[in-house]
Amino acid sequence: MMRHFALLFILLGAPAWAPAQANTVWTNFTATGNSWTNASNWTVGVPTATATALVNSGSATANYTALVESTDATAARLQISAPTSRTATVNIASGAVLSVVGDNADVNLGGNSIQIGSRGVLSVAGTLTNSRNTYLDGGVLRVIGGTVWNTNAAVGTSRAANRSIVEIAGGGGLWSGRQFDAGGVAGDNSFIRVLDGWMRVPGMNAGNRGTGTIIIGSSGTLTNTGALTLSPFSADAAVTVGYLYSTGNVVNAGNFYIGRQNSNANSFGAAVISGGTFLQQGTSATTTDVGREGRGSLTVEGGAFVSTNSMNVGLLDTQANRIGRGDGTVLVTGTGALAVTNLAKTATITIGSGTVAVPDTDRAIGRITVGGGSLTTDRLIVRNGAFTNSGGTSTIGSLIASNATASVAFSAGTLNLGGSIISNGQALVVGDGSQTATLNLTGNGTHLLADGLLVGSNSMLLGVGNIAGNITNFGTIAPGISPGIISVSGDAVLAASSLMAMELAGTNATEFDQFNVGGMLGFEGTLTVTLTNGFNPQVGDTFDLFDFGSTNGLTFDQLNLPTLVNALWDTSDLYVGGSIAVVIPEPATFMLLGIGTALLLASQKKRFPK
Repeated sequence: MMRHFALLFILLGAPAWAPAQANTVWTNFTATGNSWTNASNWTVGVPTATATALVNSGSATANYTALVESTDATAARLQISAPTSRTATVNIASGAVLSVVGDNADVNLGGNSIQIGSRGVLSVAGTLTNSRNTYLDGGVLRVIGGTVWNTNAAVGTSRAANRSIVEIAGGGGLWSGRQFDAGGVAGDNSFIRVLDGWMRVPGMNAGNRGTGTIIIGSSGTLTNTGALTLSPFSADAAVTVGYLYSTGNVVNAGNFYIGRQNSNANSFGAAVISGGTFLQQGTSATTTDVGREGRGSLTVEGGAFVSTNSMNVGLLDTQANRIGRGDGTVLVTGTGALAVTNLAKTATITIGSGTVAVPDTDRAIGRITVGGGSLTTDRLIVRNGAFTNSGGTSTIGSLIASNATASVAFSAGTLNLGGSIISNGQALVVGDGSQTATLNLTGNGTHLLADGLLVGSNSMLLGVGNIAGNITNFGTIAPGISPGIISVSGDAVLAASSLMAMELAGTNATEFDQFNVGGMLGFEGTLTVTLTNGFNPQVGDTFDLFDFGSTNGLTFDQLNLPTLVNALWDTSDLYVGGSIAVVIPEPATFMLLGIGTALLLASQKKRFPK
């Protein structure tokens, strides 16, 4: 709950540093040391194109506000800073253009042509063109309907550090030729907020040191063509905490690392998708790593996270001096949708990935829980950790859990499964006995279940497929997708509480449901057969519903068969060969039917005389 209150505060924004209406002082720190004062506007030639302009560089007696109105104002470098209790502000008016074209020679600006220091504010409603990088050291950059072009792509990194804020609103935009980071010093708590507008960068880190937070509002778009890292690795073992909260749209074409710091146990990365679409794409080698060496979590509670590449949840890094226990958690809940899939059907989610040569205590661990919403992936591999479906719908092309350290728990919701290999020493259990759970076999695939399949009460097994293993059913088995076949190579036990639901749509073998068991079929419970697609059985029709190697010698406790007109169901072969047939009633039966019909007509005549 506190996390959501904090997120609401962040999204609404902290109180603005309102620029005071005071005189404007510009100090031109050139080699000659000259200076000048301008009461209202920054116009052409003030300062000169070779100057370094420092706004409110040291006075503790006044706030400073400057307005840039010129369409071709130019400076070599710009530094906006103020004493702790004062504010220095530069406003670039709508329609105005300020070009900052400095080189890399000025060490006082750290190689950056724009530096916004403590309580410095740069507000852009017009256009700002910057030939180098932008460094915020406790300052604020607001792009309100304007545009910032950070054109340098050669050296350095733009950064919001030391409790700085970058905020884009009013349909504004920021384009950077270099990586743009949030956070960079110990104890940091800096923000990049794209609330209404756009930001395009070639790479981004959140939490280089301290805490860095990236927020994408519902009307915001972030496009990143490089790596996006939350809590990156720090060689000096600093605490790195990186957050990303998104209700808007993100397009990321590089690797997405959530939690990559292993040198400090207090470090972690967290991404929360609450709306919009996060599109993770790029080359076939691009991945999403949740908990790579360190701790990381991805929560999709609304909107969609869509990746055309693979995802690792809990990953060991093999680089020298960087091997640690990767701890990753993914939660899909609410109305969220997580999809890891592509046209080639090669996108894979791996839980607890890493080499098996490392000790168990060092092995990466991952967890994916689908408590609501939906998960879709071409392939899910569980190596060390757990996949849990406790609600919502998971659609998995292939599920593999072949390690003793792998867990697959399916307590509620729907699991659509194309194929599977589960040999982890645990039976695949559908449902917890009280909640509703549905296992739907899709694509007529093969399911190697070394430790068997148990369908709990209130739960269902549907679809078509081949099961290599044993089945125990306390719930409902309904073969087919109107209709179809479920084949079991081992034994199948139908408990007294179970229901076998079969459909008839015709007389061809492909037109009615079948349940074929290579081993022993234990009859009990209820068999219900229904007609579908307007089919009406005729005398002489036979339906081979079951094949089996042997039986337990018992019968169904209850048979619910479709009503026939002038015909009867013959079930004499049901527990011998597995078939039922439609036959003509014997003469005695016809006589009884005739008497019954006559009595019924007589009763109707007495009740409704003409």
